Amino acid sequence: MPPAPAGPTTGDVIRTVVGRLEPGVRVGLDAGLRAGGWDSALTSDWTDVEAHRVHDLDEERDRVRRERFAPFCEQIARVRFEC
Repeated sequence: MPPAPAGPTTGDVIRTVVGRLEPGVRVGLDAGLRAGGWDSALTSDWTDVEAHRVHDLDEERDRVRRERFAPFCEQIARVRFEC
């Protein structure tokens, strides 16, 4: 019996959502320039802390993260800082 087809990869998921990202959000795959990097990253630039809070509390955004990204991510790290 042939092996079951592989499920979608992180890259597949990223490619399907890139066109639906809101302004200030960028996502991409690791360029592979150095060993040990993570496979992908998503960055968000917000005008202020309140704009981030509105985004962070959005139920649809959380659903997409939970259903589309989390199943393909062994680890998810979050870093928030102000410039």
